[in-house]
Amino acid sequence: GVVRLDRSVIDDPDIAAAVAAIVDGAGPEPVRALVEERQLLRAEADLAAADTIAAIAETAPAIGMVGTLIGLVRLFTTMNDPNAIGGAMAVALLTTLYGAVLAGLVAAPVAGRLRRIARADAVERARLVEPLVALARQEAPRLRTAVAA
Repeated sequence: GVVRLDRSVIDDPDIAAAVAAIVDGAGPEPVRALVEERQLLRAEADLAAADTIAAIAETAPAIGMVGTLIGLVRLFTTMNDPNAIGGAMAVALLTTLYGAVLAGLVAAPVAGRLRRIARADAVERARLVEPLVALARQEAPRLRTAVAA
């Protein structure tokens, strides 16, 4: 029963909060509101993380270009010393490369993966709402099957 479920260790804090509310006597609608609110907060946090990494992907090439400008300024200021030109040109080219690599090969794929994980997590969490509400009603959860049209 519900009391036995309360004694078990539930790793997911959202489900644990819903079970604790059910054990404390919360009805179906407060449990639904609690689960949906926690779902929304989790989705917003997941998307904020993905947006932060996406912002890095967007700004990395611009920062690489700033490094390129610094390298070119250094190149022009050392035109009298042929030995220093190579180092300045390397800075100019490498910063462009680093910006493009960081954006295209690191940050953009990570942001995309975080978004996919957030969407999959949201779908799985949406599936938990009805069984938790049914538990609050003290009904046996039923498996819903899709009817082919």
